[in-house]
Amino acid sequence: MTEFFNRTGHQYEDLVQHCSWKGHKCDNSSWSVDYTHYGKCYTFNKYGDHLLIKAGAGNGLHLVLFDEEHEYLETLESDDLGVKFLPHAYIEPPFLKELGFGLAPGFHYLIALKEKSMIMLPHPHGNCILDRKTHYFNNYTVSGCRIECETEKIFANCNCRLVESPGDHPICIPSQFQCALQVLEQIEKSDECVCENPCNATQYPYTMSKLRLRESTVDKLKKEHPVPPELNRDNIIVLNLYFDTLSYEYIKQVPAYSFSSILSDFGGNMGLWLGASALAAFQLIDYLAVACYMRCCQCARKVKPTDNKVMAWETDKEKY
Repeated sequence: MTEFFNRTGHQYEDLVQHCSWKGHKCDNSSWSVDYTHYGKCYTFNKYGDHLLIKAGAGNGLHLVLFDEEHEYLETLESDDLGVKFLPHAYIEPPFLKELGFGLAPGFHYLIALKEKSMIMLPHPHGNCILDRKTHYFNNYTVSGCRIECETEKIFANCNCRLVESPGDHPICIPSQFQCALQVLEQIEKSDECVCENPCNATQYPYTMSKLRLRESTVDKLKKEHPVPPELNRDNIIVLNLYFDTLSYEYIKQVPAYSFSSILSDFGGNMGLWLGASALAAFQLIDYLAVACYMRCCQCARKVKPTDNKVMAWETDKEKY
């Protein structure tokens, strides 16, 4: 099944007709293959090796994609024509079926990315996952949690896993494939495999614009690169993916009312309404200590003269 999955999927050499990064041609080593519910997915810069020092369309990724409509398989989900893309953090596995965005052929897409980092508070302030171990991924993410949950559900019901699923379980044979699809459909229609957000996450919101391609675009491409003869304006996608700025948005949650804030507010209210403060409290303690000491000294002086008089009277009485 893995060989069939790989052979019938879009090949990189056919899908990507042209690739350039910061104006220089890409090589195959810049891409990695991931298997998803939609088939083969090609990920650029999966391990974060390609860095940027400038913003703008000329310093990003430029692609010319061939949709290969003649190789589409007739399935329940083959109604659309085009490709899906998903910008994501390199620690997060692609989950195109639920999160991907579509690109239709015949257009030039300009996609400007931004980076957004978020640090959220765990329980009792929120419901995010601070540190949870996963079986198949090094870091906890919503996509990884969902993929892991689907894998375990399919194995529990069908004793196999899909080709795109991680793990060491045996891959589903054709007779088990329908069982796996039914489990996936059940998960989508139910509340199973609900995953909480991680406390540390990085997102890439974007703005997209598109332009209609001209036929001269294809003619220019044919002059510059060897392309299939069936290539025309209606079956290619031109994509520019870049950062519009190298700054990023940083969001960090903090407790709205901490223990130190409670102490500060309590002390402030005491000082406002009662005129009390730590200094006043120490002054009161000092005053009480001095008052007690003086009182004890006065009592001691009073008792001593009285005893002397009694003794003197008793002595004089014995003389008579």
